[in-house]
Amino acid sequence: MAVNLICSKCYTTRRLRVKKCSCGHTKAKFKVRVKTPEGKWLTKQVPTLSLAKKVELKFQSESVLQGIGIYKAPVLDDAWKRYLKHAKLQKKTWDADESRWLHHIKPKLSSYQNLKMDKVTPGMIQDILDGMIKTHKPATRKQVLQLINRVYNWSIKQKLYHGTNPCQSVCIPKFDNRVTENLTPDDIERLIGVLVEDKNKRASLVVLFALYTGKRRGEILRLTWQDIDWDSGIVTFKDAKNKETHSVPVNKHAMDILKTAKYMKVSELVFPCDTGKYYHSFSRTWYRIRDKAGVNIRFHGLRHVYASHLASSGKVDLFVLKELLGHKDIKMTQRYSHIMNSALRKGTEVADEVFR
Repeated sequence: MAVNLICSKCYTTRRLRVKKCSCGHTKAKFKVRVKTPEGKWLTKQVPTLSLAKKVELKFQSESVLQGIGIYKAPVLDDAWKRYLKHAKLQKKTWDADESRWLHHIKPKLSSYQNLKMDKVTPGMIQDILDGMIKTHKPATRKQVLQLINRVYNWSIKQKLYHGTNPCQSVCIPKFDNRVTENLTPDDIERLIGVLVEDKNKRASLVVLFALYTGKRRGEILRLTWQDIDWDSGIVTFKDAKNKETHSVPVNKHAMDILKTAKYMKVSELVFPCDTGKYYHSFSRTWYRIRDKAGVNIRFHGLRHVYASHLASSGKVDLFVLKELLGHKDIKMTQRYSHIMNSALRKGTEVADEVFR
């Protein structure tokens, strides 16, 4: 650990007693350099010797504290920036994390300048969540809490922070965010009519395939030609969430769509964009199609349309529906049980007519 001079012209480092650099230049700044017990060098350049000594003392104090196991907590915003850099490399949904931080978390904590991670209390986090009650859904509040929790857990894992996670003492009400969307026969007919006429044939095939199979958007867009068994009509889908695969037979309409897509083949992806790459901009395309058809439904809602119509037919039991949808837990499929019960009741009414 030392304070040296660094030449303003050639940036050569020299000792304090050496007034002139080897290049002949006399102007210089003061360079502070201190090594921590972990082997990391702390470096800073300052204009005056008095300021350099203060910086050196600060670095030495922090170094001693780390040496005896006492760590200085990082600033929360700095920890967030480091986490975001990591998330951009590891997460496809990093932009959603960034949006939540900028819109919900940072504005609430901006009044605490240079807020250290160990100074964030459960009450501060609870205030953020409570302030969202009237304007945001419970799911959004939960996502905000999960993001703060991830930043703390990641910082602890990376040994950037050695304190406790305040999120562990924060609770938000449990809620059921399951949404079951549906379309009437007229809605479906109108949507199909728009798809038939739409100029973007690749996008139309994606929507039709979703309607006829009930598959998630990611499963459809990640589909490759080697995932299709043309002889048996079985298609293997990849679950983007847990990286697992499941194979199911698809109906004739779906197979016809795959055959049409084969005529338009430009890459190993079955449903790519025009360049043959993964269809990243599909959300925008879907909003245009649904608005033109006059249906207010998410793309994921097509999955519910498929499941609801199969359930209401009275010909598909809960277990078969679970397998077709690729649900890991039957509890996910039970949301359609009331539709099945309705179909069963209609069956009993037929018996009333037969045996009267």
